[in-house]
Formats: sequence, structure tokens, C-alpha cells
Amino acid sequence: MKKNLKSVLLYIGIPLILLGAIAFASFGGRQAADTKYYEIVDMIVTNEVSEYELNLYSGELRYVKRSEPNKTYRYTVANPSIFYEDVAEYVEQINNENRTENPEMMIKYDYKSGNTASWL
Repeated sequence: MKKNLKSVLLYIGIPLILLGAIAFASFGGRQAADTKYYEIVDMIVTNEVSEYELNLYSGELRYVKRSEPNKTYRYTVANPSIFYEDVAEYVEQINNENRTENPEMMIKYDYKSGNTASWL
């Protein structure tokens, strides 16, 4: 009886654990975005963002606000090219204005190419 119970628990438990791990990896680490796209663009234009990193493949945007330097926010942009076009001119202008006198007010940015294929 104990052997049958262990077998049943093994066949049910392992798939449940795998499904739970997949669900957590897919949804558990992400929070719903409270911030809208236009708000992020506006924060960059008004120099409220100290740095950002954009994954050009997945559209994942990670950014840090000047008011909260130890907290990284995440957002997924619909089209990385459009985001770049929306903010590039302002980032360049802000950085040029602050390069010599206020280098700490420059916006640091990085663009990642991301993965081109998934192993799944």
C-alpha cells in the first residue's frame, strides 16, 4: 500500500512541481506595469531617469529614477525602435547640456541585442 501511494505521489507531484516552476518563471517575477509608456518617455524628457537599459529583441526596459537610485523598474515597450526614436533626441540634448558642468545629471543608457532564438 505504501509503495503504491509513493508511486502515485511521485507521478503527480513531479509534474505539479514542474508546472509550478514554469509558472513562477513566466509570471512570478513580473509585476503588472502601473506606469504607462508616455509617463516613462516624459520622465526621460524631464530628466527624472538617471539610467536605462533597453533590450532591443524583447523590448524589456529597465530604468532607474533619480528620486529612487536603488530601485530598478521594468517595463516592456511594444516596439524598441519607436522608443528609441521617441527619446534619443532628448537624451542627447540632456547629456550635451550636462556633460561639463553637471555630469551626474547625464542619462546613462545601454542597448542590448538580446537573444535571437529560444532553446524552447
